[in-house]
Amino acid sequence: MIALLILVPLAGAVLAILVPRRHSWAAGLLGALATSIHVLLTVAGLLDGGGLLEGDTPGAIMATLGGWAPPLGIELRLDGLGALLLLVMAGVGLAVSAYTAGFVSVLERKKEEVFPLFWPLWLILWASLNGIFVARDLFTFYVLLELGLLAAASLASLSGTAAATVAALRYLLSAMVGSFAYLLGVGLLYSLHGTVDLGLLGREVETGLVPGTALFLMTVGLMVKTAVFPLHFWLPRAHASAPAPVSAVLSGLVIKGSFVILLRLWIELGGAGVTFAWGQLLGAAATASILWGSVQAFRQRRLKLLIAYSTVAQVGIFFLLFPLLAAVSPAGEVGTWRVDAWAGGVLHASSHALAKAALFLAAGLVFLARGSDELEDTRGLARSLPLTTAALALGGLALVGPPLSGSYTGKALLLATAREEGQWWWVPVLHGATLLSLAYVVAMLRFSLLRREEGKDGEGGADGGEGGERGGGRDRKEAGERSRPSPLSLWIQVIPLGLAAASLLMGWWAGPLRALLLVGEGGGAP
Repeated sequence: MIALLILVPLAGAVLAILVPRRHSWAAGLLGALATSIHVLLTVAGLLDGGGLLEGDTPGAIMATLGGWAPPLGIELRLDGLGALLLLVMAGVGLAVSAYTAGFVSVLERKKEEVFPLFWPLWLILWASLNGIFVARDLFTFYVLLELGLLAAASLASLSGTAAATVAALRYLLSAMVGSFAYLLGVGLLYSLHGTVDLGLLGREVETGLVPGTALFLMTVGLMVKTAVFPLHFWLPRAHASAPAPVSAVLSGLVIKGSFVILLRLWIELGGAGVTFAWGQLLGAAATASILWGSVQAFRQRRLKLLIAYSTVAQVGIFFLLFPLLAAVSPAGEVGTWRVDAWAGGVLHASSHALAKAALFLAAGLVFLARGSDELEDTRGLARSLPLTTAALALGGLALVGPPLSGSYTGKALLLATAREEGQWWWVPVLHGATLLSLAYVVAMLRFSLLRREEGKDGEGGADGGEGGERGGGRDRKEAGERSRPSPLSLWIQVIPLGLAAASLLMGWWAGPLRALLLVGEGGGAP
């Protein structure tokens, strides 16, 4: 059953390639819907079979491919960590797919390129991410990372502009360097232990030069793919230059794949040499990500670039779980605080996925309406596109983290852990991250509430009008009719608004979500 999480979107990708170009969106949407339904059924089975609903000791769902158990075969394992991220993936994936169907129809009416390869590439990427969330061995992680990289880099270049092509190529080459470092680490561990299965390695690995070097190489490689400072240089342009649905996927979902792998490595292979100093080093990189990403986001004049740089800052926030995971008591024992640090980082990352997808999808509607994503061109947006403006505001608020939001809950768990462990220096970092988030969110919205200049009143609605004449010679009634969103436009605007609301409301279910994360002990978390 777990294998279908990978096979269903792959089958949808094949259908999207085979069906006529004018109907490819239907195959893609069907694949997305089928995958989302299957995710819900699988997670329901985990909750029931794992005993969480009955209050018994929870356990993960296991599956072996071809009947061969590790170390000879490949084992898939669905635990609470994978289940939560699969649910987030299903929600964002279905929203992006529905949005893209409407987005494409707008472009078709404008006689513009409709990105026919989006659907097969998107479904291949979805399959690879689903596989990462349930995989159990280091080499399978590598294969799925590379499959996802090829699809993601291709998606990033779909707009066909020179800027998008250069950004996608930079993304591809940078991620390949990260992949090489990761694979080199895998090879070192295999040469020492003769297996790449995480469960077996977790029982066998010990502190030493070779295991420590391997973990260091894999950590650096995955930091490149997750865009942690100073290895973040590829992300802003790649995310900002891609079409809006692609940007939502890249920022909301793709970087979570490498983050999850790194999290599993540090939990399962902690005996390879994860120390307090290692954790502090990653914490310093996370702090630099927060500062650099926030300052750069505040300075941007383009909406999508601002959102892209904010991703660098937000990655820094959930990477602060690593210095807390690496801390140990004087006796060398790990306490219950580790669960809170782990859960806090994962909840914040999940909330970020929803909020960032909402922001990029809303930014796409702004571009359709105004023909530009310059912040200056968002003047009057609250009046002409109130739902889109609300999506931007709520998505930004979700990043800041008001009480009961997913971001607030995640940061609260990280703060509690830092205080309990005496790592007080992370407390001002987390509070500062919240204030910096508020600063660039205000910068993002500052023009939308202002009245637009008289000569620029002729923007089209979200149904694809490009603005028409900018002079004053057009009839006011006709201008009002053209700027009024169509029913389809209203439907498209609801999608990012729903994602932003989901991120804001995630904190209401913090207890059940934390309990879900404990199913199967999160792949090794205590």
